[in-house]
Amino acid sequence: NGQLSLAEIDRYIVETFPDYNHKPALLRAYRAADKDDSSRIERKEFSMLLRLLVYFNHLWCVLLASSSCPRTA
Repeated sequence: NGQLSLAEIDRYIVETFPDYNHKPALLRAYRAADKDDSSRIERKEFSMLLRLLVYFNHLWCVLLASSSCPRTA
């Protein structure tokens, strides 16, 4: 239907990108990308969700110095 729920996105991240499986970062990215407060990510919001997911995961890793975070050069 062109919309994704938080559960659908979470399941995909867990299965496909385990390095980005940090629930607080995912939730913040999801809420920030959902501009119309529909509790669904629409096509027009999807690219922002991806950018915010990378951003909040980076913050999560920096602030916690987590060993579960991917190493970047």
